[in-house]
Amino acid sequence: MSLPSTLVAAALTALVVLTTGCSTRQVYDGLQAGARSACQRYPEPDRSRCLAANDTDYEKYRRERDDMLLK
Repeated sequence: MSLPSTLVAAALTALVVLTTGCSTRQVYDGLQAGARSACQRYPEPDRSRCLAANDTDYEKYRRERDDMLLK
């Protein structure tokens, strides 16, 4: 997998979403969509691993983020 290109895509998606004044949920959904889209470029089994790594739902992400912020 080409992690740097995935990070670049995620960063660009985040920049676009953040500059449009979206909510945290919308930012998260946009980043997840970009990551899933990037996964489609990989052959199997890399595609499946990439998709699995990017399938955390928003509520789980929010709980983990909130826990980290409280520490």
